[in-house]
Amino acid sequence: MEQQYLDYMDCYKDTLMCLNRSMITEIDLKLLVKHYESQEEYECCSAILHALEEYKNENRNIKENSKRQY
Repeated sequence: MEQQYLDYMDCYKDTLMCLNRSMITEIDLKLLVKHYESQEEYECCSAILHALEEYKNENRNIKENSKRQY
């Protein structure tokens, strides 16, 4: 039976949503990446890391913009 891999965009969107809703932490993401690596789900690993990077950039921009307002 052929293995079905997780979709990059699904992993990306799910991860970003969970981060934005504070449902998951960076520590949790490290564990998830390790799990998906062991399952050879490299596309999903990449998507998780991309979502984390995007989340950090968004938060950095929000903090910078709020500092400028004061």
